[in-house]
Amino acid sequence: MRLFVIFILIISSIILAFFAAITHSRRKVSGNSANFLSGCLLALTIYSLGYALELSSNSLPQMMFWVRFEHIGIQLAAPFWFLFSLHQTGNGKWITKRRIALLYIIPVLSIIAAQTLGSLNLLHKNPRFSWIGPFPIFFYDLTIFMILSIAYLSLLLLFSSLLFTKLIVNTSAELRRQSMLIWASSFIPWISGLMYVFKLSPMHLDLTPFGCIATALIVSIGLFKKNMLTLVPLARDVIFDGMRDGVLVLNKLGMIIDFNRQLRKIFPNLNNQSIGKMALDEFSQQTMMQEIIKNSAKNQNEITVLESENSEFYRVKKTNLNDQNHHSVGEIITFYHYTEEKKLLDKLQILASHDNLTGVFNRHHFFWLVEQEIARYERYGGNFSLMIFDLDSFKEVNDVYGHLAGDIVLKKVASTCLEELRKIDSVGRFGGEEFVILMPETDLEKGKQLAERLRRLLENLTYVGLPDDVRVTASFGLVSSNNQEAISLEKLLREADSALYRAKKTGKNRICVFEQADANR
Repeated sequence: MRLFVIFILIISSIILAFFAAITHSRRKVSGNSANFLSGCLLALTIYSLGYALELSSNSLPQMMFWVRFEHIGIQLAAPFWFLFSLHQTGNGKWITKRRIALLYIIPVLSIIAAQTLGSLNLLHKNPRFSWIGPFPIFFYDLTIFMILSIAYLSLLLLFSSLLFTKLIVNTSAELRRQSMLIWASSFIPWISGLMYVFKLSPMHLDLTPFGCIATALIVSIGLFKKNMLTLVPLARDVIFDGMRDGVLVLNKLGMIIDFNRQLRKIFPNLNNQSIGKMALDEFSQQTMMQEIIKNSAKNQNEITVLESENSEFYRVKKTNLNDQNHHSVGEIITFYHYTEEKKLLDKLQILASHDNLTGVFNRHHFFWLVEQEIARYERYGGNFSLMIFDLDSFKEVNDVYGHLAGDIVLKKVASTCLEELRKIDSVGRFGGEEFVILMPETDLEKGKQLAERLRRLLENLTYVGLPDDVRVTASFGLVSSNNQEAISLEKLLREADSALYRAKKTGKNRICVFEQADANR
């Protein structure tokens, strides 16, 4: 009987060590969840092996040696399990190096106290052993250090169970079954250990190692069959990480379950430790991502990522992740790479809205902008102004120096307007050598000031590639909304053109404001 129990404990140790190694090998997929769980299984391996060798002892000194050894595993298993529980239930943000150090203070002190067995006996008072049936059983009296250690480890296990209880209550049916596997497995070694401490186990045997093998079997079922540590299949390394699109997998609580390599390129702050943490915490610095995560709608958003000096563009779409019963268990957020398409669309949009020669808005797009400003004016009031200017003697430049010289003049005039006017102003090419400018939030007086500043700039321009004596002036026709009740694009253009006609007729290189008399000419 004694040899059979020792054999079972040694086999249990081997199985626990095997599960610890397998779990640790999944750390790249599961992050710290795998690290903490493998640490717990390794600690239980030490405990189980130490107890097997304790039962094989035939003297008190031998027995005390193995008790000191197995206490390393006893004290470390519960903290590792608590860290695993925090990470697995989405509370990984609380795990810091400082808190981990604080968490292990009592276990480390207890391990040190256990090493005094046979001398100071700080943890085990009055050590002794006696034979009960075929088994040598180690007895001791409780000390304050032992009571403190038992209470602390029990609290860690209790808090771990509460974390999984909360997850079970608030999650979907599929994840609930997975969580219940972990939750149930945590009680088996705990109850077995308490039975041994309070001398309720048969023949005073410590049943905890046997409970540990049951826990390992339950966890392994979740790990390999239920995908407990991750929602993705084993083929992820080939397919998931090979995708050009970035993919983020969240469970129903908003916890990060997995992501692929492409997403890490988009968000370099992500790493293996991000798995198990709440997505809102990991993306706390990305406002757009916060909105995407919070928003339950499936509308596509656009995210721009700046890599060095090259912008990368992604369309973002959320998709529900359902189990076999069509219950929602989480979400997949996909980042579709469309930088080339975006740049092509931008170029097409520029071609459709801008004048090819000068780079200012073309006639069609400029008219659309004016219509938008009229709609804003009719709804909110205020003022805006519009001016048309025509380059004086431009025909002579073309006739004397050629059309290429004329193109140089038009480009220079357009670039000067774009540089000198305000950001809210819009410049368009009306046709030939005529330009038109829309000035939002601008009354007539301010419009005259802007027109005069531009007139002076244009009459003093010099042109690269042309003789220094080439000067081109401009005549301006200006009109303002001036709280008019009836206003339209056609009316504004007609009035500005009438004012421009008067400026041309009265000497050129001047500004004329529309007057009612202009309409009668």
